[in-house]
Order: sequence, then C-alpha cells, then structure tokens
Amino acid sequence: MPFNRVSRTSNMINTLLTDMKKEDTKLNIIQKLLSNGTDPNLKDSEEKTALHYAAEKGTLDICQLLLSNGGNPNLKDSEEKTALHYASEKGILGIYQLLLSNGANPNLMDSEGETALHYAVKKGTLDICQLLLSNGADPNIKGDWYNTTTFHYAAERGTLNICQLLLSNGADPNVKYGYCYEPILHYFAKKGTYDICQMLLKNGSDPHCKNSYDETALHYAAAYGALDICLLLLSNGADPNIRDGILKYTALHCAVVKGALDICLLLLKNGADPNCKNSYDETALDHAARIGALDICLLLLSNRADPNARALIIVLEIYDNRVSCFPIAKHFLETDTVYYSLITRIDDKIQYKKRLDEILNYTGKLPAKKKWFWRLVRLASNDSDSLKSMSRDIIRKHLDYDHRAKSLQSINIHETLKQFVCRF
Repeated sequence: MPFNRVSRTSNMINTLLTDMKKEDTKLNIIQKLLSNGTDPNLKDSEEKTALHYAAEKGTLDICQLLLSNGGNPNLKDSEEKTALHYASEKGILGIYQLLLSNGANPNLMDSEGETALHYAVKKGTLDICQLLLSNGADPNIKGDWYNTTTFHYAAERGTLNICQLLLSNGADPNVKYGYCYEPILHYFAKKGTYDICQMLLKNGSDPHCKNSYDETALHYAAAYGALDICLLLLSNGADPNIRDGILKYTALHCAVVKGALDICLLLLKNGADPNCKNSYDETALDHAARIGALDICLLLLSNRADPNARALIIVLEIYDNRVSCFPIAKHFLETDTVYYSLITRIDDKIQYKKRLDEILNYTGKLPAKKKWFWRLVRLASNDSDSLKSMSRDIIRKHLDYDHRAKSLQSINIHETLKQFVCRF
C-alpha cells in the first residue's frame, strides 16, 4: 500500500476516535481497517498513534483491539508521551492493566522528564499508583528542571496514603531537588508540614542532611518559626549546633533573627550553644541586641550567654543613633534594661573592666560618647565597691577633668551624681 494511502487510513482511525460517539460503530470500522492491513502504529501530525487516542479517551475495547493487532504501547508522540501517560486522563484501571500486560514501560519519560507514575500521583489515584509500582515503576525518577520526584507531588498535594505507598516501595526520603539541591525534609520543614516530616523521619530521612549551602532542616524550621517541626527534628537527633556553610549560622542564630522566643528556649533546652559565633564573629546575643529583642536577650543571658563587648556596642549604637528600623530604638527603657543586664552579668571583674575599657575605646570617636559617660556614672554609683572602683578607673583613663565637666553640663542627671563623679 502506498505511504500516503496508509497515512490517510491511519489518520482516518484517529479521526474516528476523536469525533465519533457510538463506540460500537467506531470499533467495527477500526476492526475493518485493521483487517485490511492498516498499520496501528502510524502517526498523525502530532506523532500520536491510534493507541494514544484510545488510551486518552478511555476506550478499553479499542485499546485491546489495537494491541492485539500489533499496536506498540511504548511509542511516543511529539511531547514524548506514551499511551500510559495519556491513560491518566480518564484514570481507568483496566486500561493501565491492559497496557502493562502488553509490555508498556512505566518508566518512560515525557519531554518534562515525568513518567506515568508522576501523572497518577498528581491525579491522586492510589490504585493506579499501586499497580504501576507493582509493575516496576521507579518512584525516584526526577521530572522537570527542579528534579521533582513522585513523592514531592504526593506530599505537596497532601495525599498521605500515596506518600506512604511510595516510601514503602523504595522512594528515597533524602532525595534532593531544586537549584540548591534541597533535601525533601528541608522543603516540608520550611512549609511546616508536620505529618510529612514525621513520615519522612520514620522512613529513614536524615535530620542532618544538608543542602548545597550546608543548611539542615533544623535551620529551615527555626528560620520559618515552625516550633512543632523543631521539636520533631530535635527528638529525632537533630544537632542544634551545626553551622551552615556560608554565614556559619546555627539554628539558634536563625531563631533569634526570626524573633522566635519559644524556639530559642527549645533549642537552648536541647543543648544549643548560645556562644557559638557566625562568620562575622557574632553570637545569638549580638543578633538579639541588634533587633531589640529584650526577652531573647534575657533568655540567652540566663542560659550562659557571654555578655561580650560586641553586644554592648550594638545596644549602645542602636540606643544613641535612634535607628528607627530597630524596635529597640522606640523603647529606651528596654534598651537600658538590656544594657544593664549585659553589664551586671559579667562575673569576672577583670574581664568586666577590660571589656568596658574596650567599649569606651571603640566609641571614642562617636558623638554618643557622653551617653557612655552617663552609663559609667551609673555604674560608678553602683552598690558594689568593685564595680564602683573599676568604673571610676575607666572614667579617669578616658576623660580628663575638663571633658568630664563639659560632658556633665550636657547631660541631665541628678545633681548628687554630678558631685559624686567630680570628686574623683
């Protein structure tokens, strides 16, 4: 038979499948054409065969007829889809069974890298997913440029029964996807999807698995304020002191930046080190001081945070420069409380003197130096003799009498304090 005639005959089959409504008539005509030598595998302008159309329309008897006359279930159209891909349109279990029993490969991918299992998962058809998996479908094939697996689709849609089915059939609980190779546990920790995270951890997901920036799922959960996910991860052995690969943040740094007091408390109770430093040599206390989080500052100080000079400097700069973007600038009493808490928690008095000296050196060129002077006056009048003596020494070292007198004139403090400081 000439090629053009065969093509016209094949196109006639496809047109019948597309346009006709009486199934018995369609079946009879197709059978007659096939018995007269028409090739069931010839393609139309979209490179579809008659079997593609029959699977898409859900006509089981026509699929059976085409397959019994040599129809190839693994041929692809212009979008690289097979008949199994098109079977998802109607989701008829019998068509899947028929195609698979006639040699359909469940792992062939379309132009987006997706298999028939991807399609079935997106449709949420549990029985078809089960059938495909029992016939060799690979749940770990990655589709699209994000490398999305079938588990990603199932979890995103909240179909927990399909998620469990995929995991029990070999889906990798540590699979990574996206441009930063984000482990799947990270993704759902960020979204706060507790059930999926719990399922992943029960099925072998590693709580210490990292993305390309060396961030763990605990970093994500803390940064997004997901308290329940943090608790879940910690109860499954997550280390709160792992630092990421760029900024060297721990989960505690992330929680402080988020302003999540409850997560900070949880992390500290589970062994988070409040004195761990990031790549800028900053601790969690430094961050808490910077954002004006009084409650977090006091929590960290009560959990062995080192009241270092950097945190004091940050508090001072925010207080004196009235940085409007920081909440602490609007609450001077809170700032003062943070400052005083930092100062009075330094147990080593020699270290205390050294740090105050360092701070005053640091602020020597700042116009706000007079406010430091005012703070030192307060400390010099403290009940503690050792604090009083050291504060006086620092004032003597950094400010001569004329400077003291000039500073005192510009500072509105109690008269007795003026007299007290001028005596030395």
